[in-house]
Amino acid sequence: MDYRIEQYINQLINKPGNIKKIYPIIQDIEMEYHEYEAGDRGFLKNGWLQFDVLLNTPIYSQSDLWDLFQFDWAWMVEEHIVNDLKLFGLRKLPYRLNIWSPKDTLEREIDGINPKWDKNNPHVGWRLIDGTYDEFY
Repeated sequence: MDYRIEQYINQLINKPGNIKKIYPIIQDIEMEYHEYEAGDRGFLKNGWLQFDVLLNTPIYSQSDLWDLFQFDWAWMVEEHIVNDLKLFGLRKLPYRLNIWSPKDTLEREIDGINPKWDKNNPHVGWRLIDGTYDEFY
């Protein structure tokens, strides 16, 4: 996938009127395309996508996603992101997804950390709530 297309898709899925209007708990979604590498499983030969969904509210468990916010991440990704890739002439790719919640204020003060997202060190200031982890969908 061309880097410019990847950047445009990221801008599109993060526009205030799109997914964020349907799911107001979302702060940001980061999509990253990964090319096939030696050692990857065969079905990844066309590459795969990594999604990091950042929430704007601290939550503590996977069940809070639905119970408090009616947020079904699988539906969101399939219906509002992966299917839209066809608009760019792209086929559906396997994906890996992680849902991140900011740590609450007390936790951040105790740890002395900044809640700014850093994809190279995501556990600083953020709590992994749910996702596919090492599975692909």
